[in-house]
Amino acid sequence: MEISGRKVPRVVLGQHPYDGVTYTSWERDQQYLRRWNGPRSMVELMKPVVQRFGLTASRRVPSETKLSEWHLEALRITMEELDTEIALVLGSGVPTNVQPETAEYVYRLSLRLAERQFPALWREDPIVRYGFERRRATKADLDKFVRKATALPVAPPPEWKSVTVDYEKLDALLNQYRDFKVPLYASHAGIEFLVLARRFDELSEVSELVRRRIGNFFLGTHYAGLIVPMAEEAKVRVDGYLTPINEAGIYMFPNQRLAV
Repeated sequence: MEISGRKVPRVVLGQHPYDGVTYTSWERDQQYLRRWNGPRSMVELMKPVVQRFGLTASRRVPSETKLSEWHLEALRITMEELDTEIALVLGSGVPTNVQPETAEYVYRLSLRLAERQFPALWREDPIVRYGFERRRATKADLDKFVRKATALPVAPPPEWKSVTVDYEKLDALLNQYRDFKVPLYASHAGIEFLVLARRFDELSEVSELVRRRIGNFFLGTHYAGLIVPMAEEAKVRVDGYLTPINEAGIYMFPNQRLAV
C-alpha cells in the first residue's frame, strides 16, 4: 500500500518478544530473555517467519540495549542468508532536556474524558495488569498511583513548558539506520510527552525532520482518544497514527469508543 506516495508493507514483523516483552506475564518474559543469547538465537525464529509469510519489513526494537543490538544484527543476517531486503519501521522516543513520568498525568486526563468508565477499564485491562506485574507492583501501589493521579491538576506541570528537543541527537539516531531501507517512522509513547506538554511547535519540528529524512511520520499512542484529538486540533502534520484497534478494546484508552 502507499502512504503519502511511499510504498509501505501491509504486514510487518513485530518487535515482540525480541525485546523481552511478551505482554502475557513476567514469567514468560523471562523465558524469552533466557532464550536470546545472541543474534543467531533470534535468526532461528526470524528466518522461518519471513520465509513462510514473505514479510518485507520489521519493526525496530527502539531501546538502546543489548537485545536491540542483537535484533538489528539478526535482521542483517536474515537478509543475507535469505538474499532479501527487510525494511525497517523505525520508532523511538525523542531526546529532550526533560524526561518526566507522564503516566499519572495521562490517567488524570483520561479520567476527565471517560469519567466513571475509565478506572474500571484501566484496572481490568490485561496489558495494564501485565505492566504492573512486570514492575512487581502491589494493590497498595496501584491504589497509591490512582490517588496521586486523580489529585493532579488538568493543566500540564509548569516545568513542561520549557521542554526542548535535542535535534543533533535525533539526527544522529536516524543516521544509525542509513544502511537500511526505512519507509516509515512510527514513534512510541515517548513522543506523547510533547503532546501532553502542549509543545506542538517542537513536535512539528520533529515531524518535519523525520519526514525530510524518511518520508512518513506516524504518531504512536495507546491513548488515541486523548492524544490524537490534541494533535489534530494543533494541526500537527503527521501521515498517520499507530495505535491499538481491536474488538476487545484492549489497550484502547480512555475507552474503546473514544479511541475509535
